[in-house]
Amino acid sequence: MKIKQISNYFLILIVFLAFVLRIVSLGSVPKGLQSDEASFLINSAAILETGKDEDGRQFPIYLNSLIDSKPALYSYLQIPFIKIFGTTTAASRMPSALIGTLSIYLFYLLIVTVFKDEKLAIFSALILAISPWHIVNSRATQEVILSLAFIITNLIFAYKIFYDKFSIKNLVLFFLTAVGGMYVYHAAKIVLLLFYLILALASFINKKGGVSQQKSMLIISLLIVFSFVITAQSALTRFSAIGLLNDDLPKALIFENTTKSTPHTPLLAIRAFYNKPVMYFKYFLETYLAHFDLNYLFTIGGATRRFIVPQYGLFHMFELLLIPLGLFTLIKKHTKELLPWILLVLISPIPAALTTEEIPSSIRAFTLIIPLILASAMGFNYLSELFHKKSKYLFYFVSAFVFVWSITAFIQQFFVMMPIQNTHYRSRSYEVVSEIIANEHENYNSLQFTSDLREMYIYLWQHNLISINEIQINPMARYSQSYTLGKFSFNQYQCKFENVLPNSLLIAPESCSDSLKNTYSVLKTANFDDGTPGFVLLTN
Repeated sequence: MKIKQISNYFLILIVFLAFVLRIVSLGSVPKGLQSDEASFLINSAAILETGKDEDGRQFPIYLNSLIDSKPALYSYLQIPFIKIFGTTTAASRMPSALIGTLSIYLFYLLIVTVFKDEKLAIFSALILAISPWHIVNSRATQEVILSLAFIITNLIFAYKIFYDKFSIKNLVLFFLTAVGGMYVYHAAKIVLLLFYLILALASFINKKGGVSQQKSMLIISLLIVFSFVITAQSALTRFSAIGLLNDDLPKALIFENTTKSTPHTPLLAIRAFYNKPVMYFKYFLETYLAHFDLNYLFTIGGATRRFIVPQYGLFHMFELLLIPLGLFTLIKKHTKELLPWILLVLISPIPAALTTEEIPSSIRAFTLIIPLILASAMGFNYLSELFHKKSKYLFYFVSAFVFVWSITAFIQQFFVMMPIQNTHYRSRSYEVVSEIIANEHENYNSLQFTSDLREMYIYLWQHNLISINEIQINPMARYSQSYTLGKFSFNQYQCKFENVLPNSLLIAPESCSDSLKNTYSVLKTANFDDGTPGFVLLTN
């Protein structure tokens, strides 16, 4: 009991540390309300104000958003915080920060449930609490952190059903968490479906668990397939836009290699070597393996630029030692539990590898954090046992120093350097130019935007320049080539204004400056925080 009490005290401290790392300066770090975050925020405010989303739909399940449909659950979770704190950046991110903190406790429960090892569970919670990858995703309006919490909880109930207690309650909770994880984030659909179907196949091939475990896996598999079916429609729409098969690079490579090889290689060989299945598989494999690159994991942090911490990876550098040690320990000492964790390692990058954007992705491959944090904790546990008798206190002193140095270095890069260097990727220029417009719009009869700045209407709404009602009476107008909200007009033409009225303020990306300044007068530029021009403001 005494050991359990000490463990509980450590767990409370770890969860508190996780909360602090996720809540401090939440409204200003990362700097800039990125357009996806802004989209959730305006829909939350619209539902709170009118019971309808920005497109006038009564309590929707999905939001049309800016590019693709998004689950509305996150917007509903924002509503209490918007009610209390207003339509601020901090309020929009608060659900992520709290869910991220909760997932530390859920991860602790998962490790205790599977390994029955209190010490390992505490180490796992600690390393997840200070994980750069987890902290960054917990401090943004992002569905992936909510999906991760659902997945961790789902794994807990799956283990209970398979090994501990087969009950209707556990089945219902397993199903609800599976649906929740899949509904909230598209990548979870692929991860959970493949994970459980492969486990079920292995169970039937192995036959060591007996009839009862095979029955459990069959029921679990059926529930997973059903969960996938009822949540798949929105994922198909998104995949049609950014799916691997939409990329023309493999086709271009086929054409190039075929053209160059034709005079020298038999036609049959050309068709065997340079065809769509082969080239697309190579392309998939290249993007898949990119998620195991050490630079991606420990120094660069992927290609999702709005989540990149300058000169810092997804994991701390000390985990470069711990993760291999942990994987070795998992393989050597935990053969019974090995397959699910190895499967998570192998399956997690697949959703990212099936797409063409932001490769390697720190978002679509986020479930990779589950097995790798476990491996890191196992590696630390292995070292603690190795030095337990002779150098226990020295080991923990050195470990504390390394942990403190690492988290302090991350704090420096994330809280100090990131707001200076990485605001270009977080729609910060939209905030800057909307502030200028808020101060000067009364001097103009109309304001016109060019080059597909459709997100701008949300930032204008934040400054009370456009009302929810004006947006709702023009549902889906932002998808039009040209549309108007009040005295604000938007078009998707490149660096081109049409039907410019007298006394108009014209707003364009700074890249349009050279082509527009001969026709219109430049008033000023809206700059990023580092002084780089973001937008140019002109007048006729």
